[in-house]
Amino acid sequence: MKEKSDPEVIREYLDGNTKAFNVLINRYQYAVYGMCYHFTQNFADAKDLTQETFIQAFTKLDQLRNPQKFSSWLRQIAINVCRMWKRHRDRYPKVSIDKVGEENLVDKHLPSLRKTIEINELRVKVQKAISSLSEKNRLALTLYYIDGLSYEEIGTFLDIPKTTIKSRLYKARKKLKKEVLQMTKDEFQKSPLPEDFPAQVLQEVELTQIYPLKEMDDLGAVWKQQAKQVDIRAVRKQQAKQIMPVLILTSKEKPNRHLPIFIGFNEASAIFLARKGISRPRPLTHDLIVTLLKAVGASVKKVIVTDLRENTFFGRIILECNGEIKEIDSRPSDAIAIAVRLKVPIFVVKKIEEKDIWIKAEKDKLKAPIQKLMDKVRIKGMHIHK
Repeated sequence: MKEKSDPEVIREYLDGNTKAFNVLINRYQYAVYGMCYHFTQNFADAKDLTQETFIQAFTKLDQLRNPQKFSSWLRQIAINVCRMWKRHRDRYPKVSIDKVGEENLVDKHLPSLRKTIEINELRVKVQKAISSLSEKNRLALTLYYIDGLSYEEIGTFLDIPKTTIKSRLYKARKKLKKEVLQMTKDEFQKSPLPEDFPAQVLQEVELTQIYPLKEMDDLGAVWKQQAKQVDIRAVRKQQAKQIMPVLILTSKEKPNRHLPIFIGFNEASAIFLARKGISRPRPLTHDLIVTLLKAVGASVKKVIVTDLRENTFFGRIILECNGEIKEIDSRPSDAIAIAVRLKVPIFVVKKIEEKDIWIKAEKDKLKAPIQKLMDKVRIKGMHIHK
């Protein structure tokens, strides 16, 4: 069967077949990986930047004017992602290895320090040899050895003739010794992308594009509607005779759908104060966390409501520190309190978006369904957070 062209695949995607993007990932993942390694000279960072490149391509694909130019467009996204990474790395330089004790360098369960040093020395030797080439020849060599890409595939991605690729590879091979070429090839083959890389990207883009929640303006919109006992909208548990705040999150893609989460008073107060821009004489817990994150050079990228199990919501904070992405387990209310302060997006995963717990109503008609929810709530049936 004839392989579909990029424009045909893109048309399928734009017509609603999200998984068609999987074809484009499989087709260009190693070209992008090679480009990212060319910039970073580090396989771990190259893998992260490759994923980020495809996530950005997925979310912006409807903006591509000429599908015939997809490979060139994708290459430019990869270059921009790498440049952003480099600026961040230069801003937050890593600690010299000479200033770190051996006991802090290697996990006891990993290979010995001597073995680790030998591996690193080999990589440095390969990188030094490749660095002696011109940038164009070095990129051609990297793309060729990263996964055995053909001249035609490299030429398509770089938007240059196949004969030019052949010429650059000839010059690169002529300059490098045979044993160095073999070491280069071996080094690249030791660090392939995960087999499920396309699935990982699609899982992430489903989260990124399709299910964002409204940010600051709509967060807890019902709080403004005739709240009597407290400054935020509260739900009264008749049997326990106490008040519980309810946080309302509105879907960005479907603004008539709202997710209610019952939270504690401290978290509700923290979110409310941040939304109103009210500061306290002494920092609250979430203010302190934000200050600490900034002090160590960490930036929060997004927060996610990740799961609902046994009427309990779970969440994660995604942050970046020293060029590495970290995922921190968190209660959604704490994560959202931090998100409001830093003005970062809030997301919900697909499996929660599909659950029958959402309130369907126009924004200006939320009062009645919220009151109905209040009347129905019971201790065992309450959607709390954890």
